[in-house]
Amino acid sequence: MVTENIEIKGKTYKFETSDNKTELVLESEVTDSKKNDKEKFDLPNVLVITRSSGEILFLLDSGETHEFKIMSAKELYGRRIQWFEPLADNYRELIYLNDKDYTESAYKHFSWNDIYNFSAEDRWSISFRSNGSGDWKTVENGADGYLLSMVGDFPYWSDAIGQIPFAIDTYRLENDIQKVVDKGKEYGNGGIFFKEADNSNEYDNYLVLRGALFASQKYTYEIVHGEHFWEFDEKIETVTDYSPDNLGTVINAEQKEKYL
Repeated sequence: MVTENIEIKGKTYKFETSDNKTELVLESEVTDSKKNDKEKFDLPNVLVITRSSGEILFLLDSGETHEFKIMSAKELYGRRIQWFEPLADNYRELIYLNDKDYTESAYKHFSWNDIYNFSAEDRWSISFRSNGSGDWKTVENGADGYLLSMVGDFPYWSDAIGQIPFAIDTYRLENDIQKVVDKGKEYGNGGIFFKEADNSNEYDNYLVLRGALFASQKYTYEIVHGEHFWEFDEKIETVTDYSPDNLGTVINAEQKEKYL
């Protein structure tokens, strides 16, 4: 059995995990047996997210729903809930992250530099189709099918991070942030021949914008004109020292208004 005492909004709650299941342990007070008063339990307004084996991974504030629920990460993903883009739909604040050793294998672990190195590799645009060689969430040197990825010390849905390589590669081709975002929306389902547009306010488009904004600072371009009429113009790309850690910056209201 695994026991966790977690402080939630100033009060400590006890959770126990056994047989692939986590439960909140509530201690009742001994009262006069002649009294029929119903005891009230103070349930925290949180979503308790577990791995399939039951151990707690993290807690999210349940927001306006004021619900208490223990659910698996897979179930949370099915509800399209996210905790990493505050202005996107279905945002819930991350209020507790379990950093015990036994949670490490629930994630594929990366640094932002790892994400950038994958993104900086030149690829054909078609490689970013679902299950293509550029589909970061599925390939071996990407998330490799993990539902959750830990970048630095912060968790993400792997398919969210998977938007970044597409965005960076597309920016290097188009050199235009808005065109990158529009293409991301156009191929929202990852399809090539049976594409479905995604014009929603969900996290996917926000991570595309993160990648495009980063690329606009990481790469600069200069057009060198040929000296003779038969010589083609050449686009020269320069890679700056702009840190990949900037990929961890959330989209602000001004950026959302301008590009999304």
